[in-house]
Amino acid sequence: MEEITPISERARRLPELGAMRAFARSSRQEPWRFFHQAESATIEIRRAAIACWGTQSNHRERAGCNVLNQTEGRPEDAATAAFERVISAIVESPGIVCVLGGPDSGKTTWVRNAARSLSRQGCLPLALLDADIGQASLGPPAAVALRLLVEHGDNRWGDEDLRYDALSFIGSVSPMGHALQMVAATKRLADRAQRAGAAAVLVDTTGLVTPGFGFQIKLRKIELMAPSHLVAFQRDAELEPLLSVVGMRAGVQVHRLKIAERVRRRSGAERSAYRARRVAAYFAGSRTLSLSAADVLIVASPVRRPPLDGCGADLIPALALRGEDVVGLLAGLNNADDHTLGLGWLEGVSEDGGIVYVRTPVPDASGVRILQLGSLRLDVPARS
Repeated sequence: MEEITPISERARRLPELGAMRAFARSSRQEPWRFFHQAESATIEIRRAAIACWGTQSNHRERAGCNVLNQTEGRPEDAATAAFERVISAIVESPGIVCVLGGPDSGKTTWVRNAARSLSRQGCLPLALLDADIGQASLGPPAAVALRLLVEHGDNRWGDEDLRYDALSFIGSVSPMGHALQMVAATKRLADRAQRAGAAAVLVDTTGLVTPGFGFQIKLRKIELMAPSHLVAFQRDAELEPLLSVVGMRAGVQVHRLKIAERVRRRSGAERSAYRARRVAAYFAGSRTLSLSAADVLIVASPVRRPPLDGCGADLIPALALRGEDVVGLLAGLNNADDHTLGLGWLEGVSEDGGIVYVRTPVPDASGVRILQLGSLRLDVPARS
């Protein structure tokens, strides 16, 4: 069984509000502006897909899926009954549980409630796999995080918590341009959880469910992970094309759930503010780490920012990272097995290119062998 090494207490510890404010003040401008993502276009695409697909309620029966309809009576009673049916199905046939739905559909809340319920029923060890890189709930944004719960009452997570046992750096808050990294990281951490003995792995996914790319990345992720359960939250029928394809496969149960009326859709500004808090909390208390360019491979991002966009090499020489244009570039500090030890941002490079300076909560450089560059840049001051 592969050993999961917990992160350092410094990276785990939730910083005080004052520390977060002090870190924010260290930026020349409003920090973390790169997290703003244009979401209105995907919303319009999703609406068009729903209109094209229609309700087609009989399609669910043709797919042969386990359809969980709302029962009559109060909405909260129906939701509770549907929730309990899904939990019973997972207890009876545990495995990977992939939770699907658009933005602000209640996926993360459902995963946490399911973890508590499964824990009470003895479905342990239990793993939470946070693959929502834009609205991360376990680790920092731009990374997939894994949390292993080994005993009942181990509910150490929350909206502002940063507790995880393993991390895989993606380098973006959107799967666009990073699809291979997303699929591979999710599969790799799910396998790691199962090798650690997890009876069930609850996978919280991104809200990208649009036709085309959103459909394909979810379909390929499901193909690779082979989940036992798919929990699908829909407002209309936006997931039906995907569910019709995967629902016919042997060994998978599809649970369709209505999105609770109390679930509120957040604005783009609110989502960006949440990401900013997560990043500030993660880097509060961080320090400068000096990485020897002779001991560390610098791997290019699949989506390259200037001035690295003109560099065709997959391994970047340290001297190419000189200059203010790369200061603040997000990176993953990985070990020799390409497991992420933590995130950092580039502060600069020594005159001779022998040392790369990275701001990070990772305590020391001894295990860092790969510096995986991301495609996002934080608005932070250059190293003096």
